[in-house]
Amino acid sequence: MQALDKPGTIKYCSDLADHFVVHLTEYLASKTLEKGCQSKKCMVVAWSCRCEATHMDASHLASNHEEADTKLLLYAVDATISGTTSVEIMSPDTDVFVLSLRRFAQLCQNTTFVTGRGEHL
Repeated sequence: MQALDKPGTIKYCSDLADHFVVHLTEYLASKTLEKGCQSKKCMVVAWSCRCEATHMDASHLASNHEEADTKLLLYAVDATISGTTSVEIMSPDTDVFVLSLRRFAQLCQNTTFVTGRGEHL
């Protein structure tokens, strides 16, 4: 069976997996933004090199950083500059915690770091 939107460059299973991940990520990002708009929540969603928000133009946050670790802090600092009074950084990754400590002075006073996995989050 062949999908209609399958690009001609796919020759190996790994290429198909990469193609699938890109499209799945775009789909999840668009659905997250859609739900955020419906619930009237201020949300910033970033994927690949793109960044969009439900409440503002977020094009200045577009980044080619490959690591989400640095992107999380970029967005938290930007939210603080924009007047946010509360930020929750959620990550099970200790690298993000260390980066948060480094940027602590640039984050709003009510910043919380939430860590854990599964039921322990």
